[in-house]
Order: sequence, then C-alpha cells, then structure tokens
Amino acid sequence: MTIEYSADLIDGIRKFVAERTNYFFEQVTPETTLFGDLGVYGNDAEELLTEFARQFKVSLDGFYFCDHFEFEWDPLRPAFIALLYVLSARFRRSWRAAKARERDITIAHLARCAALGRWVPSQDLRRPRPLTPWRLFWRVVGIVFAPIAVATVLMFVLIGIAGLYGLIFESRTAWDILKSGLIIFLGFAVTLNAARTISDLRIKIRGPVPSAGD
Repeated sequence: MTIEYSADLIDGIRKFVAERTNYFFEQVTPETTLFGDLGVYGNDAEELLTEFARQFKVSLDGFYFCDHFEFEWDPLRPAFIALLYVLSARFRRSWRAAKARERDITIAHLARCAALGRWVPSQDLRRPRPLTPWRLFWRVVGIVFAPIAVATVLMFVLIGIAGLYGLIFESRTAWDILKSGLIIFLGFAVTLNAARTISDLRIKIRGPVPSAGD
C-alpha cells in the first residue's frame, strides 16, 4: 500500500529530526535512517519518537522500540545474553526471531506514519549491526565472563541482604549504621541493574516464540 504525504510534511519532519540530532537540514533526506545514518539509540531515540508522536499527532500503538533501536549501553547485557543463549533453546529461538524483526526507520517512513496518524510497521532497511571493535570486544567479554558476571551479581545480592541484616540486628554505633547502609546500597544497586537488564531482554524477545522446527 502506497501512502502519500506532502512535501511540506516531510520537510517538517526533516527539520524536526535535524534539530534533535544536531545535523544540518540538508544532511537529513527522506532516505536517511535514524539508527544507521544518524546514530540515534537508547534514551535519545525514545525521546525523539515520543516528541515526534506528540508534535505530529501520531499514535505509537504497535511500535516496539527494540525492533528499531539499541538500548543504552549496559556492561551486564552481553554476559546475560551469552549465558541464556547457551543454556536455553527457547531463548535462542526467541533471540533469533527478535533479530529478524529488526528494521531501521527512514525519514520517509516517519512521514508515512504522520500522514496516517498512526504507527505502521517499517518495511525499510534491515537495521545495520556492524561488527565494530567495541562491539566485538563486549561480545567476547560476554562469552568469556558470563558465569563470573552472574556469580558476581548473586554475590552482591547476598551482600545487600547481609547489610540489611546487620543494620537491623547488629548496628550499635553510627559507624556500624553507615557501613551497613553502604553495603545495602551497593548490593541492591547491582541487583536493580541486573533486574533492568533482564527486563530489557524480555522486552527485546517479546512476541511469539518460534517452534523448535522453525
């Protein structure tokens, strides 16, 4: 289905994107992609799409962030991915399916959505995933240190519980309370970060799980 949009509409979107990505208007063309060409990801991508929807009156029902953008960098994610990929056949199938859904978003596609007033699935280019030295480094780290990373998270969970126990039952002085408080903060900060990482992965692989024969 061909969706028509006006030159004024796409120029308005080009200007909107250029202002929020620090590019010149002339550099942002209808074929420009948000992730591949402009490097938009993480919180910046979420803010850009939210403001785009508000300004151009587009419903984002059916828009799935992970199909189009990367999350913010997280050192635990490669380790959890590597470990789950090895241990769970279901995760492997879900992860491959999630990768197959990845698409970049062009400025022209934003114009099509703005013309309709709702989000439509992007059939634009596959989202690029260049194997940069940085990405390769963290992939190797994830594979090699996955068990260590998970064990470290569990250790910090136990540290946080021990600190809480000390605060309640063993603290006698201000110094005891301070030490217990710092231990609790450290333990539960790592725990919350691990929980966020797992939540991100669950969002990433949302959707039907392919059968083993697929």
